[in-house]
Amino acid sequence: MSIEADAITVLDEWYSSLPLYQDRLPSRGSISAALIVLQRLRQNYDLNINSHVAKGEAQITGLSAKTLQMVLGDFGEVRPITSVAGRSNRGGRGAIAALLKAMKSLKLDRLPEPERIKVLKAMQQHIVSNYVAMIFRVKRVKAKYSAVSATAKLIDTILSNARDNGKAGPVAEYLVGAKLSLRFPGKIRNKRFSTSDVQSGHEGDFQLGRTVFHVTVAPMPELYLKLRGNLERGLKALLLVPSSKLAGAMENSEELADSGLGVDSIELFLARNLDELSEYDGGPNLKSGFRRLLEMYNERVDAVEVDKSLLIDIPSNV
Repeated sequence: MSIEADAITVLDEWYSSLPLYQDRLPSRGSISAALIVLQRLRQNYDLNINSHVAKGEAQITGLSAKTLQMVLGDFGEVRPITSVAGRSNRGGRGAIAALLKAMKSLKLDRLPEPERIKVLKAMQQHIVSNYVAMIFRVKRVKAKYSAVSATAKLIDTILSNARDNGKAGPVAEYLVGAKLSLRFPGKIRNKRFSTSDVQSGHEGDFQLGRTVFHVTVAPMPELYLKLRGNLERGLKALLLVPSSKLAGAMENSEELADSGLGVDSIELFLARNLDELSEYDGGPNLKSGFRRLLEMYNERVDAVEVDKSLLIDIPSNV
């Protein structure tokens, strides 16, 4: 077996060991970091992880959307795989440390520099041709329409599909944003899901007048502290969670209810709006409203997200 084949085996074993996230794939940040570190190794073959991270931090040195795109371009890939290139990926350091450790068995340091660079390029090409290509093959979120289904069930089907593929959080938030945008045109901000409310200077995911909307599929203790802060500043707040989390969220927020906090399920929040817009017709008007919701969702996702697998495939029967 050639040294290049050995290197690809090491790479594949490393890839197989990575935790799975969205679309049951490893973190895009880890894949991005691997490409950048292999690029750095071509100039200076140092397998010490500390040589590839900023001092006292987890961020991989030299990792940015621009540098990542340059490396991808060298191997014929012009499509961006992420807008942040893994800068906020906390697992990046650990993943790269594991890769560098595995590469020690290859003993590439014993090769003449031109041969070593050839092997490193082969590893990068393998990442682009296989791991990156897999990212672009992932399927969009699925929706189904049935005239006899409860309206909330139409939303639940979307969220269930998104949950199965690790996308429930962003899909839920973009669905609520789409619903609010249809009801209040021009008043609802559209921000990338990964954007922090604190960093962007906002009180929550969305805000209308004095009411702040928080959308989450996994309400954590920190969220209730944020809700309390909203209320202390004289705002009202609406917490939207999946129906399966509703009872727990209501119990955890009971002491805040008298201060202006409301809790609702995402499915019912969206379904009520669709039913109202269709005048509870349940026929062509509901079908049209459902399509408008999905179209607005896709428009908002497409405007800010690099990850187009978050888009919803609109059913052919609506």
